[in-house]
Amino acid sequence: MVVERICENLFSLAPYRYKRIDTGKFNDSYFVESEGKRFVLRIAPEDTVPQLFYEKNMMRREPGIHRLISEKTDIPIARIIRHDFSRSLVERDWLLMERLPGIPLSQSSLWSFTGKNRQESLFFTLGRYVREIHAIKNDWHGYPLGTNTHPREKRWFITFSGLWRNLLTDITKTGIYSTKETDWLTSLLERHAGAFSHEPEPSFLHMDIWSQNILVDRDGNISGIVDWDRALWGDPEIDFSVLEYCGMTPPAFWQGYGFEPEEGKFYKIRKTFYLLYEHQKYIFIRALRGKNIPLARRYAEESLRIAEELQY
Repeated sequence: MVVERICENLFSLAPYRYKRIDTGKFNDSYFVESEGKRFVLRIAPEDTVPQLFYEKNMMRREPGIHRLISEKTDIPIARIIRHDFSRSLVERDWLLMERLPGIPLSQSSLWSFTGKNRQESLFFTLGRYVREIHAIKNDWHGYPLGTNTHPREKRWFITFSGLWRNLLTDITKTGIYSTKETDWLTSLLERHAGAFSHEPEPSFLHMDIWSQNILVDRDGNISGIVDWDRALWGDPEIDFSVLEYCGMTPPAFWQGYGFEPEEGKFYKIRKTFYLLYEHQKYIFIRALRGKNIPLARRYAEESLRIAEELQY
Protein backbone atom coordinates (compact mmCIF):
# COMPACT_ATOMS: atom_id res chain seq x y z
CA MET A 1 0.00 0.00 0.00
CA VAL A 2 1.07 3.58 -0.65
CA VAL A 3 0.68 4.60 3.00
CA GLU A 4 2.91 1.74 4.14
CA ARG A 5 5.64 2.55 1.61
CA ILE A 6 5.70 6.16 2.81
CA CYS A 7 5.71 5.20 6.50
CA GLU A 8 8.51 2.67 6.01
CA ASN A 9 10.54 5.42 4.37
CA LEU A 10 9.73 7.94 7.10
CA PHE A 11 10.29 5.76 10.14
CA SER A 12 12.86 3.27 8.82
CA LEU A 13 12.96 0.32 11.23
CA ALA A 14 10.91 2.01 13.95
CA PRO A 15 7.48 0.47 14.60
CA TYR A 16 4.49 2.53 13.47
CA ARG A 17 0.76 2.23 13.19
CA TYR A 18 -1.77 4.18 11.17
CA LYS A 19 -5.51 4.74 10.98
CA ARG A 20 -7.42 6.27 8.12
CA ILE A 21 -9.13 9.62 8.79
CA ASP A 22 -12.67 9.34 7.50
CA THR A 23 -13.53 13.05 7.30
CA GLY A 24 -11.40 14.25 4.37
CA LYS A 25 -12.61 13.17 0.93
CA PHE A 26 -10.10 14.66 -1.53
CA ASN A 27 -6.78 13.51 -0.05
CA ASP A 28 -6.17 10.18 1.63
CA SER A 29 -5.36 11.14 5.22
CA TYR A 30 -4.12 9.04 8.13
CA PHE A 31 -3.32 9.37 11.80
CA VAL A 32 0.14 7.89 12.27
CA GLU A 33 1.97 7.05 15.51
CA SER A 34 5.60 6.04 15.93
CA GLU A 35 7.73 5.93 19.08
CA GLY A 36 5.22 7.95 21.06
CA LYS A 37 4.90 10.73 18.47
CA ARG A 38 1.67 11.49 16.66
CA PHE A 39 1.38 12.73 13.08
CA VAL A 40 -1.04 13.27 10.23
CA LEU A 41 -0.05 11.91 6.83
CA ARG A 42 -1.84 13.39 3.82
CA ILE A 43 -1.55 11.74 0.41
CA ALA A 44 -2.85 13.52 -2.68
CA PRO A 45 -5.11 11.62 -5.07
CA GLU A 46 -3.79 10.03 -8.24
CA ASP A 47 -3.66 12.32 -11.24
CA THR A 48 -6.37 10.24 -12.92
CA VAL A 49 -8.94 11.27 -10.28
CA PRO A 50 -11.25 14.00 -11.69
CA GLN A 51 -10.17 17.33 -10.20
CA LEU A 52 -11.40 20.89 -10.39
CA PHE A 53 -9.04 23.38 -12.01
CA TYR A 54 -7.73 24.70 -8.68
CA GLU A 55 -7.31 21.23 -7.15
CA LYS A 56 -4.51 20.11 -9.46
CA ASN A 57 -1.24 19.96 -7.49
CA MET A 58 -3.12 21.69 -4.67
CA MET A 59 -1.07 20.07 -1.91
CA ARG A 60 2.05 21.85 -3.17
CA ARG A 61 0.67 25.12 -1.82
CA GLU A 62 0.45 23.90 1.76
CA PRO A 63 4.05 24.25 3.03
CA GLY A 64 4.13 27.91 2.02
CA ILE A 65 0.66 28.54 3.41
CA HIS A 66 1.50 26.97 6.76
CA ARG A 67 4.66 29.06 7.04
CA LEU A 68 2.70 32.21 6.21
CA ILE A 69 0.01 31.56 8.83
CA SER A 70 2.59 30.60 11.47
CA GLU A 71 4.56 33.79 10.85
CA LYS A 72 1.67 36.24 10.51
CA THR A 73 -0.99 35.02 12.97
CA ASP A 74 -1.59 33.40 16.36
CA ILE A 75 -3.78 30.70 14.80
CA PRO A 76 -2.91 27.15 15.93
CA ILE A 77 -1.75 25.42 12.74
CA ALA A 78 0.13 22.16 12.28
CA ARG A 79 3.85 22.22 11.56
CA ILE A 80 4.68 20.41 8.32
CA ILE A 81 7.58 18.09 9.09
CA ARG A 82 8.28 16.62 5.70
CA HIS A 83 6.83 16.66 2.21
CA ASP A 84 7.70 15.02 -1.10
CA PHE A 85 6.34 16.29 -4.40
CA SER A 86 8.99 14.59 -6.54
CA ARG A 87 6.94 11.39 -7.06
CA SER A 88 10.18 9.44 -6.57
CA LEU A 89 8.88 7.22 -3.76
CA VAL A 90 5.24 6.90 -4.81
CA GLU A 91 3.38 8.37 -7.78
CA ARG A 92 1.53 10.84 -5.57
CA ASP A 93 2.35 13.99 -3.62
CA TRP A 94 2.38 13.61 0.16
CA LEU A 95 3.22 15.46 3.33
CA LEU A 96 3.64 14.65 7.01
CA MET A 97 2.59 17.13 9.68
CA GLU A 98 2.29 17.15 13.42
CA ARG A 99 -1.05 16.09 14.82
CA LEU A 100 -2.78 18.92 16.64
CA PRO A 101 -4.76 18.17 19.82
CA GLY A 102 -8.53 18.08 19.79
CA ILE A 103 -11.25 16.74 17.54
CA PRO A 104 -13.30 18.36 14.74
CA LEU A 105 -16.06 20.66 15.91
CA SER A 106 -18.41 18.48 13.86
CA GLN A 107 -17.69 15.65 16.35
CA SER A 108 -17.68 17.81 19.48
CA SER A 109 -20.88 16.25 20.82
CA LEU A 110 -18.61 13.35 21.85
CA TRP A 111 -17.16 15.67 24.47
CA SER A 112 -20.45 17.41 25.23
CA PHE A 113 -19.11 20.84 26.06
CA THR A 114 -22.27 22.85 26.32
CA GLY A 115 -23.41 26.21 27.49
CA LYS A 116 -24.04 29.48 25.71
CA ASN A 117 -20.91 31.13 27.08
CA ARG A 118 -18.62 28.39 25.76
CA GLN A 119 -20.22 28.45 22.33
CA GLU A 120 -20.05 32.23 22.14
CA SER A 121 -16.41 32.15 23.22
CA LEU A 122 -15.60 29.62 20.50
CA PHE A 123 -17.21 31.67 17.73
CA PHE A 124 -15.72 34.90 19.09
CA THR A 125 -12.27 33.30 18.83
CA LEU A 126 -13.08 32.01 15.35
CA GLY A 127 -14.04 35.53 14.27
CA ARG A 128 -10.78 36.89 15.66
CA TYR A 129 -8.78 34.23 13.83
CA VAL A 130 -10.54 34.93 10.54
CA ARG A 131 -9.79 38.63 10.98
CA GLU A 132 -6.10 37.72 11.44
CA ILE A 133 -6.20 35.68 8.23
CA HIS A 134 -7.79 38.52 6.28
CA ALA A 135 -5.25 40.99 7.67
CA ILE A 136 -2.56 39.26 5.58
CA LYS A 137 -2.39 41.28 2.36
CA ASN A 138 -0.89 40.79 -1.06
CA ASP A 139 -0.32 42.65 -4.35
CA TRP A 140 -2.51 40.42 -6.51
CA HIS A 141 -5.62 38.23 -6.41
CA GLY A 142 -5.63 34.52 -7.22
CA TYR A 143 -4.55 31.10 -6.01
CA PRO A 144 -1.08 31.01 -4.41
CA LEU A 145 0.43 28.26 -6.56
CA GLY A 146 -0.54 25.38 -8.79
CA THR A 147 -1.27 24.76 -12.43
CA ASN A 148 -4.38 25.58 -14.43
CA THR A 149 -5.40 28.41 -12.13
CA HIS A 150 -6.36 31.80 -13.43
CA PRO A 151 -3.49 34.30 -13.87
CA ARG A 152 -2.86 36.56 -10.91
CA GLU A 153 -4.48 39.97 -11.34
CA LYS A 154 -4.57 43.35 -9.62
CA ARG A 155 -8.33 43.67 -10.08
CA TRP A 156 -10.61 41.32 -8.18
CA PHE A 157 -13.42 41.24 -10.75
CA ILE A 158 -11.03 40.13 -13.50
CA THR A 159 -9.74 37.37 -11.22
CA PHE A 160 -13.19 36.23 -10.09
CA SER A 161 -14.49 36.25 -13.68
CA GLY A 162 -11.66 33.89 -14.61
CA LEU A 163 -12.37 31.62 -11.66
CA TRP A 164 -16.08 31.62 -12.55
CA ARG A 165 -15.40 30.66 -16.17
CA ASN A 166 -12.91 27.95 -15.16
CA LEU A 167 -15.42 26.45 -12.75
CA LEU A 168 -18.17 26.42 -15.38
CA THR A 169 -15.77 24.82 -17.86
CA ASP A 170 -15.13 22.02 -15.39
CA ILE A 171 -18.84 21.58 -14.74
CA THR A 172 -19.58 21.22 -18.47
CA LYS A 173 -17.50 18.02 -18.36
CA THR A 174 -20.28 16.45 -16.30
CA GLY A 175 -22.92 17.05 -18.98
CA ILE A 176 -25.33 18.25 -16.30
CA TYR A 177 -25.35 21.91 -17.34
CA SER A 178 -26.35 22.48 -20.95
CA THR A 179 -24.31 24.83 -23.12
CA LYS A 180 -27.20 27.28 -22.92
CA GLU A 181 -27.13 27.22 -19.11
CA THR A 182 -23.35 27.64 -18.99
CA ASP A 183 -23.49 30.59 -21.40
CA TRP A 184 -26.28 32.15 -19.38
CA LEU A 185 -24.33 31.84 -16.12
CA THR A 186 -21.26 33.36 -17.78
CA SER A 187 -23.24 36.31 -19.13
CA LEU A 188 -25.02 36.73 -15.79
CA LEU A 189 -21.75 37.61 -14.07
CA GLU A 190 -20.82 40.00 -16.87
CA ARG A 191 -24.18 41.77 -16.51
CA HIS A 192 -23.47 42.35 -12.82
CA ALA A 193 -19.92 43.63 -13.25
CA GLY A 194 -20.96 46.92 -11.63
CA ALA A 195 -21.55 45.14 -8.32
CA PHE A 196 -17.81 44.34 -8.20
CA SER A 197 -16.55 47.91 -8.44
CA HIS A 198 -15.59 47.93 -4.75
CA GLU A 199 -11.98 46.85 -5.58
CA PRO A 200 -11.02 45.03 -2.36
CA GLU A 201 -7.39 44.80 -1.34
CA PRO A 202 -6.14 41.21 -1.90
CA SER A 203 -6.59 39.41 1.42
CA PHE A 204 -5.66 35.87 2.37
CA LEU A 205 -8.74 33.62 2.50
CA HIS A 206 -9.07 30.10 3.90
CA MET A 207 -12.11 29.25 1.71
CA ASP A 208 -13.05 26.10 3.63
CA ILE A 209 -13.68 26.95 7.29
CA TRP A 210 -16.49 24.80 8.61
CA SER A 211 -17.09 22.50 11.56
CA GLN A 212 -14.97 19.67 10.13
CA ASN A 213 -11.90 21.88 9.74
CA ILE A 214 -12.05 23.49 13.19
CA LEU A 215 -10.44 21.43 15.97
CA VAL A 216 -11.62 21.92 19.56
CA ASP A 217 -10.43 20.68 22.94
CA ARG A 218 -12.58 19.30 25.77
CA ASP A 219 -13.36 22.78 27.05
CA GLY A 220 -14.57 24.04 23.70
CA ASN A 221 -11.45 26.04 22.86
CA ILE A 222 -10.18 26.09 19.28
CA SER A 223 -7.04 23.95 19.20
CA GLY A 224 -6.43 24.12 15.46
CA ILE A 225 -7.67 25.12 12.02
CA VAL A 226 -6.84 22.64 9.27
CA ASP A 227 -7.13 22.04 5.50
CA TRP A 228 -5.65 25.22 4.05
CA ASP A 229 -5.02 23.88 0.56
CA ARG A 230 -7.98 25.71 -1.04
CA ALA A 231 -6.76 29.09 0.21
CA LEU A 232 -7.06 32.09 -2.12
CA TRP A 233 -5.97 35.73 -2.29
CA GLY A 234 -9.10 37.77 -2.84
CA ASP A 235 -12.16 39.51 -1.46
CA PRO A 236 -12.88 38.68 2.23
CA GLU A 237 -16.57 38.63 1.36
CA ILE A 238 -16.15 35.29 -0.41
CA ASP A 239 -14.83 33.81 2.85
CA PHE A 240 -17.85 35.31 4.65
CA SER A 241 -20.15 33.57 2.15
CA VAL A 242 -18.49 30.20 2.75
CA LEU A 243 -18.60 30.70 6.53
CA GLU A 244 -22.27 31.68 6.45
CA TYR A 245 -23.07 28.78 4.10
CA CYS A 246 -21.52 26.45 6.70
CA GLY A 247 -23.32 28.05 9.68
CA MET A 248 -20.20 29.61 11.16
CA THR A 249 -21.34 33.25 11.55
CA PRO A 250 -23.51 33.70 14.66
CA PRO A 251 -23.37 37.16 16.33
CA ALA A 252 -20.36 36.15 18.46
CA PHE A 253 -18.35 35.51 15.28
CA TRP A 254 -18.85 39.10 14.12
CA GLN A 255 -18.00 40.41 17.57
CA GLY A 256 -14.69 38.58 17.36
CA TYR A 257 -14.11 39.70 13.78
CA GLY A 258 -14.64 43.30 14.79
CA PHE A 259 -17.47 44.33 12.48
CA GLU A 260 -20.27 42.90 10.36
CA PRO A 261 -20.48 43.96 6.70
CA GLU A 262 -23.35 46.18 5.65
CA GLU A 263 -25.55 44.19 3.30
CA GLY A 264 -26.38 46.72 0.59
CA LYS A 265 -27.67 45.80 -2.88
CA PHE A 266 -24.23 45.19 -4.43
CA TYR A 267 -23.02 43.25 -1.39
CA LYS A 268 -25.99 40.89 -1.73
CA ILE A 269 -25.30 40.40 -5.44
CA ARG A 270 -21.65 39.56 -4.77
CA LYS A 271 -22.67 37.29 -1.91
CA THR A 272 -24.94 35.32 -4.24
CA PHE A 273 -22.18 34.83 -6.82
CA TYR A 274 -19.75 33.79 -4.07
CA LEU A 275 -22.29 31.32 -2.72
CA LEU A 276 -22.70 29.90 -6.22
CA TYR A 277 -18.93 29.56 -6.62
CA GLU A 278 -18.94 27.39 -3.52
CA HIS A 279 -22.18 25.52 -4.25
CA GLN A 280 -21.61 24.67 -7.91
CA LYS A 281 -18.34 22.84 -7.29
CA TYR A 282 -20.40 19.99 -5.85
CA ILE A 283 -21.98 19.36 -9.25
CA PHE A 284 -18.53 18.34 -10.50
CA ILE A 285 -17.51 16.57 -7.29
CA ARG A 286 -20.69 14.51 -6.95
CA ALA A 287 -20.93 13.65 -10.64
CA LEU A 288 -17.33 12.81 -11.54
CA ARG A 289 -15.76 11.83 -8.22
CA GLY A 290 -18.74 10.52 -6.31
CA LYS A 291 -20.50 9.02 -9.36
CA ASN A 292 -23.78 10.23 -7.88
CA ILE A 293 -25.56 11.84 -10.82
CA PRO A 294 -28.93 12.33 -9.06
CA LEU A 295 -27.25 14.28 -6.23
CA ALA A 296 -25.18 16.28 -8.72
CA ARG A 297 -28.38 17.20 -10.58
CA ARG A 298 -29.94 18.41 -7.33
CA TYR A 299 -26.95 20.69 -6.74
CA ALA A 300 -27.35 21.98 -10.30
CA GLU A 301 -31.07 22.64 -9.85
CA GLU A 302 -30.44 24.47 -6.56
CA SER A 303 -27.67 26.53 -8.15
CA LEU A 304 -29.80 27.57 -11.11
CA ARG A 305 -32.63 28.48 -8.75
CA ILE A 306 -30.26 30.69 -6.75
CA ALA A 307 -28.88 32.24 -9.95
CA GLU A 308 -32.38 33.11 -11.17
CA GLU A 309 -32.65 35.56 -8.26
CA LEU A 310 -29.99 37.66 -10.00
CA GLN A 311 -32.09 38.19 -13.12
CA TYR A 312 -34.21 40.85 -11.48
